[in-house]
Amino acid sequence: MNAQLPKVIRVGAVLSLLAALLAFAIRAAEAQVPTPRRLTLGEAARLAAAQAAGVEGALQRAEQAQARVTESRSSLLPQLSAIPNWTSHTINSASFGFNFPAPAGERPRSGARPPGFM
Repeated sequence: MNAQLPKVIRVGAVLSLLAALLAFAIRAAEAQVPTPRRLTLGEAARLAAAQAAGVEGALQRAEQAQARVTESRSSLLPQLSAIPNWTSHTINSASFGFNFPAPAGERPRSGARPPGFM
């Protein structure tokens, strides 16, 4: 009886393995064959609308993610700022050696030097 016990165990193991493989093959074959479904025009429109909402939401989330990426990358770029400022300075051009004569009919400005004077 001891000599037949290992043989019985081996035969039982092989049969169990074959049964499991057969069950797996049947389940895989059933999963691969989708059953066709007939739809009315209204059902098809409702199905498309339901799926389109999910697609639209996914597109919006992808766009938001891209905006966050762009915002994060902006910190790596040089930063510029421009502040408008107006200052007004008057300079005595005569002190630099430039003598602009007064227009005809006007008095020379104070501090203006005569022509040829340096």
